[in-house]
Amino acid sequence: MNEKIKGIISRLKNGKLIFILGICGILLIFVSSFFSSTERDKKVTDTEFCIDTYRQTLEKNTADIVKSISGTKKVSVMITLDTGITYNYADETKFNKSDRQSSDTTDVSTDSENKYIIITDSDGNEKPLVINEQLPIVRGVAVIYSGSGSVYVKEQIEQALVATLGVTTKRIYITDTGGN
Repeated sequence: MNEKIKGIISRLKNGKLIFILGICGILLIFVSSFFSSTERDKKVTDTEFCIDTYRQTLEKNTADIVKSISGTKKVSVMITLDTGITYNYADETKFNKSDRQSSDTTDVSTDSENKYIIITDSDGNEKPLVINEQLPIVRGVAVIYSGSGSVYVKEQIEQALVATLGVTTKRIYITDTGGN
């Protein structure tokens, strides 16, 4: 065992082993950079907001509400969205006031200049500072269910849609298939 240790120490003195270990270390750092960036990219795509998923979630939740009100299992819901996500950014506004005097009058003009506040994330990317974001606005709702044709049930569904989705009654279409 002592001879093996003496052999390693003699190689260290020559510098060949140190050189090989240094190259191996550099290769390990280089290879590890590939794995960490793909994990980081995966985290970003997992947390991004998907409008289609949002719409599908709204449709499922609306169908659940209609099922509980109507007492039927056959419900079809379609929701249309008016916009995408709307972001409000932090900004700085500078006002420049200038006075111009002529012989009889004084003209006052005010100019404003908006500049967004920019932040830098941990990866060095610059982006504007988001104050808040607004989810897409619901444009309209269509509900088809198999029910008894009760006007009371339709009114209850309509009121639930107005309350939960924030749309007017003009943007809601409800029909039942008469239990078929």
